[in-house]
Amino acid sequence: MIPHGIRGDYMNRKYVLVMIALCGLAGASLGICFNTSGLFYTAVADDLGVGRAAVAMTNTICLLVGSAAQMITAKIMREETLRPIILTAVVSLVVPTMLMSRVHAVWHLYVLNFIRGIGYGMTGMVLVTFVINHWFIAKLGMMTSIAMAFSGVPGVLFSPLITQVINSFGWRIGYVFVAGLILLFDLPALFIRFTISPETMGMKAYGAETQSRPQQELIKGAPQEFNYRSPAFILLTLFCVSAAVAAAIPQHMPAFAESTGSSAHVGSMMLSFSMAANILSKIIYGVLVDRRGTQFSILITAVICALASLSLIVFHSPAALLAGAFFFTVTYCNSAVGNAMMIRETFGTDGYAKAYPAIIFVSNIMNALAASFYGLLYDLTGTYVLMFVVSLILQGIMIAITVYMYRKIIPHKE
Repeated sequence: MIPHGIRGDYMNRKYVLVMIALCGLAGASLGICFNTSGLFYTAVADDLGVGRAAVAMTNTICLLVGSAAQMITAKIMREETLRPIILTAVVSLVVPTMLMSRVHAVWHLYVLNFIRGIGYGMTGMVLVTFVINHWFIAKLGMMTSIAMAFSGVPGVLFSPLITQVINSFGWRIGYVFVAGLILLFDLPALFIRFTISPETMGMKAYGAETQSRPQQELIKGAPQEFNYRSPAFILLTLFCVSAAVAAAIPQHMPAFAESTGSSAHVGSMMLSFSMAANILSKIIYGVLVDRRGTQFSILITAVICALASLSLIVFHSPAALLAGAFFFTVTYCNSAVGNAMMIRETFGTDGYAKAYPAIIFVSNIMNALAASFYGLLYDLTGTYVLMFVVSLILQGIMIAITVYMYRKIIPHKE
């Protein structure tokens, strides 16, 4: 039986191929370029004779430039510019990563990561989710979640391999290896032909034959008119910032475990549990969005995260720490998928292209600052308990905003 009334094997295959290309872009930019950078910090710092913080600044530069590049990409993205954007991004990711194997000063890394940030932003979540919004009506939550999950897949699959390459052959060969992985993940997008809108290729969005886009997006009243000063935009920004600040906590799990008296092994296992939960929870979240809606998915996720925060404050046995780390990491669902879905449901597909890049730009900055803030909080108090108290407050803010948005601002489906 062909789902949703779609006719023809070619059309079914095409949707799969488009998703493969988009997941590859997400995996290359977020999963490999950004999320595996930390594996190099110690080796590069020791070899260049600088502090780890100086090397870690490369990731901050990549993130900030990437956030700005996403806003620019949203403005220039058209059918005729999509392929040049992807090609430029691939070159901006692969070539600088390859050249990082030849550097002899930390400032060289800063320059190269500035360029990498351009590629990271151009094929980041703005482009990926924007194309998904046009290609899918049915299973939109699931497709968005799958793409977002690919930001974590390379970290789980390739981090041990990259670490082994660094330990066996040195960090310079490690960067060459990472450049090859980035290119490998980007190949589907280079060779699979797709456009922003399926109508450009004579196709319809997935699920369009059973539920038209106007029927699906509408609703009592039209989507909100996009405006930077509107209450909707301000509330969505506050929601996304809260989610981003909460999402900075899992990287402190190893240090938190040691602060409770647990071994470094328990801390590393907490991080592994978090990485696994990052992928698994996003897939489940996508199914939940499609079946129960975005509001329900956001609220249940925030409640689970709040309960995990309480558990991590109170219970410090190894089993409790591992369980707490796993369930706390569901917060990534709201910071990566829930925010995108709620922005789209507020402003519609067209307004999404304007609102999402701006909100994510602010959220990324706050996420980077939050990671340092939690470390400072520990230095001042000698405990990570306050970090989870902050999490409880953030989850409360997200719950309150979500309830208000869906009761007062976001139009309800009839």
